[in-house]
Amino acid sequence: MALLVRLAAALALLLLLPPAALAFNERAEDLLDLQQGSRDGVIHFKEDSFDRYVRGSEPRGYSLVLFYAAKQVADKPELGMPALRKDFGLVAQSYQKTHKGTPEELLVFFADVEFSESPNVFADTGVNAVPHIRRFPSVGDGSAGEDTFDLNSFPRTAEGIASFVEARTKLKVGEIVRPPPLSKLQVSLILAAVLLLGPYIGYKVLSLPAVQEPKLWAIAAIGVYYFSVSGGMYNIIRGIPWATADERGKPVFFHQGQGYQLGGEGFYAGLFYLVTSLLLFIMTYVVPRLKSKSSQRIWSAICLFLGFWVVTQFVALYKWKSGYYVHGYWPRRR
Repeated sequence: MALLVRLAAALALLLLLPPAALAFNERAEDLLDLQQGSRDGVIHFKEDSFDRYVRGSEPRGYSLVLFYAAKQVADKPELGMPALRKDFGLVAQSYQKTHKGTPEELLVFFADVEFSESPNVFADTGVNAVPHIRRFPSVGDGSAGEDTFDLNSFPRTAEGIASFVEARTKLKVGEIVRPPPLSKLQVSLILAAVLLLGPYIGYKVLSLPAVQEPKLWAIAAIGVYYFSVSGGMYNIIRGIPWATADERGKPVFFHQGQGYQLGGEGFYAGLFYLVTSLLLFIMTYVVPRLKSKSSQRIWSAICLFLGFWVVTQFVALYKWKSGYYVHGYWPRRR
């Protein structure tokens, strides 16, 4: 009896809903089914599906984030399209995992469209360069209209795309979970090979005369130092790209703004640390061993001048990224 009452109440509620709301629920449920059947949570659109779910006459009660791609230029390394498309899928999976089974699951969907299959979609939306990411907002979310993923405002990574979605939809995407580069079986095989062959190979390598050369170890130490101060491990762990591409496809090595930097920018900043350290090494260990006093003065002056120039370049980079001015301070007695 109680079940019949609930069914009757649900049927009455559906009858009271306007046709537009029923159409919205139907389209959102269809998108959810398509999303669950996709490989990485990104729905593949063609012209008919774009017309139905984006350009339909009924009010759209969900936001749709669309990734524009083109097979003709997908292999161009300067565009970085496969990597950006992979990160786009990671964002979609993170959002779906965070909001699975909640009403927010039906509020944001992720899709992609390919130029050779749907050229009219590119023409209707005015997209003439790829990769391109655009959000089509839901009706009544307060947005002025469609908005584009701006490379100058957000980094070209999964974290940057997630920040874009969160800023526009006011919904949390969730933690970006990247798949491990190796499977458990591959890790087990590599570990077994290292345990079995590692001691023998290590003994043979360490016995080589070149390995026992002190200069080689000095160069290796400098390399490790440069790699560490440049944030190399951070770039590997976080998957930070070396560079990105702007809307014209040109590589971009520097990201203006605090809180994020590209891999190439980190190694550029690390070069300042390396040069400064080498100058200190020269002044501490090389210059005092020169026999001529005049040579000591000349090389000391050269090192001081180069050190000052390196510091000014580093300060200029910091000012450009943060907008803060660095100035001297001389304490005064009150």
